[in-house]
Amino acid sequence: VFILSAVVCIVICSDIFSGDTSKNIESLLKTTKYGRLLLPRIKIIVATLLSMSILWLLEIITFAVFFLYNKGLSGWDASIQTNFLLKQFDFSSQINQLQVLGIQIVLYSFAIIFISSLSLVVSSISQTSTLSLIAATSLFILPMGLIKIFREGLINAILYIFPVNNYTINNILAIFSNKSIVF
Repeated sequence: VFILSAVVCIVICSDIFSGDTSKNIESLLKTTKYGRLLLPRIKIIVATLLSMSILWLLEIITFAVFFLYNKGLSGWDASIQTNFLLKQFDFSSQINQLQVLGIQIVLYSFAIIFISSLSLVVSSISQTSTLSLIAATSLFILPMGLIKIFREGLINAILYIFPVNNYTINNILAIFSNKSIVF
């Protein structure tokens, strides 16, 4: 769900500012009364809210499917140490499955804000929408490859901040349970 919403966010945000340059309406927007100051702010707000709305809509749909499939919320109050799929048997804190879902949604929301901000910056720099889409996607995927190169140290710890390295809850819980990672 997160990767799908991240890709949709990149596609939406990569055309926000670069579309003005490629269609040659940037000079026209600068001559209008509110074009210089208000329009970029509104574009940023709308792109971020739309990206967040897509994430939340997909999360609500996923929650509803699991709720209907499992016929309720029984078992959500079980500890994560009893979840054999997560393999977090020695997790230091006593949290349940519903709390893990809440942590996941909060972290995904911050990640989508980061992804939309990064895509908007790339969109404002690039001249065409295609170039903006390629550059934003590359910058989104780049930390996944860099984490294979820098396996330990401060650079490795910094790379774990990027959303592409934390798209599964198992990775997030492993970071929280690892005492050597400062972040």
